[in-house]
Amino acid sequence: METVKEYFEKTLRHDLHLKGPELPDVKKVFFEAPLGEQGAGPFELLVGRKDELEALSFSLSQAMKGLYKKIIIEGESGAGKTSILHLVGSTVFSVHPDCAVVYFPEDSYFKTLEEIKFGVLTVIMRLYLGSRAGGHEKEALAMDELTRCYLRTSLLELKEEPALLSTIFAKHGLCNENEDPIKKYFDKLNNKKLLFLFDTADKLVEQKLILSGVEKLIETVNGLALFAFFPESVSTLQKKNDNLIKNCQIVRLKKFTEQECKEILRRRLLFGKGALKDITNEPNYAVDLQPFTETIVGSIARIVAYNPLRFIQKLKVAVSCARENNYEVIDERCLEPLLKDVSTVSRDIVELTRKQREVYDFVKAEGPVTTETARKKMGVKSRVSAFLMLDRLVEKNLITKQREGRKVIFSVTEDGAK
Repeated sequence: METVKEYFEKTLRHDLHLKGPELPDVKKVFFEAPLGEQGAGPFELLVGRKDELEALSFSLSQAMKGLYKKIIIEGESGAGKTSILHLVGSTVFSVHPDCAVVYFPEDSYFKTLEEIKFGVLTVIMRLYLGSRAGGHEKEALAMDELTRCYLRTSLLELKEEPALLSTIFAKHGLCNENEDPIKKYFDKLNNKKLLFLFDTADKLVEQKLILSGVEKLIETVNGLALFAFFPESVSTLQKKNDNLIKNCQIVRLKKFTEQECKEILRRRLLFGKGALKDITNEPNYAVDLQPFTETIVGSIARIVAYNPLRFIQKLKVAVSCARENNYEVIDERCLEPLLKDVSTVSRDIVELTRKQREVYDFVKAEGPVTTETARKKMGVKSRVSAFLMLDRLVEKNLITKQREGRKVIFSVTEDGAK
């Protein structure tokens, strides 16, 4: 049987060997995968994405051959963008050994550009030190000092000292104060290629300075970048004619069908039985969906507008209902709690990032909150970042803001409370 990962790897390997610019013959030095199947779940659970994976494989192979630097994966929240990034991150090295992955989760974009650079430098130094037998105590000491510095330095202090990387490396005699250690040490990696994966990168659209800095960073190391965006973010970038959207490829994740939603459930049920190897067999949904009935599965799929993530979430609600009422079959009787949960703002809520949804749920549960209270909940250092996050919820009419003296108070709107 051919798994999804094996299929994608075979397709990418084939696309890389199509006629085009030759790949550099670079010796494998070191690789530390930040992703894997453990983070995303078995890739066999990816359903209905064959066309998109083929398009992504071709785009990625062309990017590796130097035709362009950026690829955008566009899809609504829950469409599978993160799972696809995980698939790329865990596959690309076996196909292209000179490529290392730098992964940025969605909460990376609340940091300063210096902190993002620190993350990139950390990967580069691991590659550099891992490829050498020893004698690089200064580099190890510099990285240790940088790490301790970032753990204790506030965001405000970082803004006041924007060249922290260069300063500490210069202090250890590793570069000049106005020299970029990222470029210096990347150039020592014998043309190692970096692949940046920016998950749920929509916040970058609002943080123009960080976005432009990230683009320069990609250019500095001659890297490739995959960005996962909501459709609205792609539209905003196109209207602004932003540099990020220029000379890039866009892979759009299509809407699911009812049949694909059924296949999601079928594979998960097989996985739970330890029989996922049977996914290539012709499905018999009347049997394979038990204890769910086909009717309730179709109803749930329509309620969530065929969104994969919300479909799985609502299935769990139906299972809970059946357990509470001791139903042997999960059928139309379990629809009532699902219908109560559908509101006029459900589409806006599903399009939030996971972090935004956590903040929304926090404001909804706790009542009126200040920016500082929300900041602590988010786990970010900057009140500005917290305010921008809350402001995004205000724009979607999920929460409101009003001043009380010097404080700004946020609370859920009437629509958002439904």
